[in-house]
Amino acid sequence: MINRAADKRGVAMTSNLQDEVEFSRWAQRLVGELTPIRERFTPFPLYFQTQIFNFVVMRRLLREYFPFDRPHESVLEIGCGVGAHSLLLSRFATRLLGVDIPGEYAGYLPPNFKSSVEVSRALVNEMYGITNATFDDAFPNRLPCEADSVDLIFSWTVLEHIPNLRESYAEMLRVLKPGGVMIHVAPVTMSAIATIASVNVEEAKKRAMAPAALGWLGAARMLWSNYGDLARGRPDTRRAGMVIPHCHSEFLTDYQDQLTLYTSWNYIHPMIDLGFVFEDQKVVNDFNFAIVARKPG
Repeated sequence: MINRAADKRGVAMTSNLQDEVEFSRWAQRLVGELTPIRERFTPFPLYFQTQIFNFVVMRRLLREYFPFDRPHESVLEIGCGVGAHSLLLSRFATRLLGVDIPGEYAGYLPPNFKSSVEVSRALVNEMYGITNATFDDAFPNRLPCEADSVDLIFSWTVLEHIPNLRESYAEMLRVLKPGGVMIHVAPVTMSAIATIASVNVEEAKKRAMAPAALGWLGAARMLWSNYGDLARGRPDTRRAGMVIPHCHSEFLTDYQDQLTLYTSWNYIHPMIDLGFVFEDQKVVNDFNFAIVARKPG
């Protein structure tokens, strides 16, 4: 069921957004409307703010691929999530198809939804009445599109979750029209380094609080023990040991592999090897960059 109240507010009328100022104001309005009710769509408090504003920045950096006066005939969003980016992409597409892998994600989906695609439909189609967007369950290596049928493929932090990038890139090459473009926003190595730093800073804080809990006598004994270790040339493992976080990519178990996966060549080299033409690379924020590649015409 479509919520026509969205049309009355003018939010769903994406065709009226004709310049940067109007688009930014629309994005700001979306964040203002969705953040207070975000629990209906996502368990993450700042989800809509970060996802929508990051898209605005990315789109400005790559504005030649998102013109206001020439919408793409067909846009495929891989990994649509709960539809935050789909709302914005719909402005630049005559037809938008958002896909995500089927199944429930513990801790990711709100109650009463069986897949992220269901959440996207509820947000984009029903709440905001956007009719040029449809959603479907699909894996990136089996896309529900005909060959040579898509003008633009878009994804945001999806590539790092694909165990066989070459296989999925080959499928994207199949569905893109000759001359079609794909834009992927992916994490850089700094994202993995920041995770290590954050986890270990928190661990260091806990260790720093431990002497206070021991009392002054216990703290003195701990300090003397540490001093003795240093004098004997033995590192204090209680302070020097590093905590290794879990891998963000589900198919990895070694965090060294996570660091390697986040390097730009890991994403870009398979594209070039398959025949894509690399066009651009832009830093989007502290932890992500956008890769632009084109299927030869």
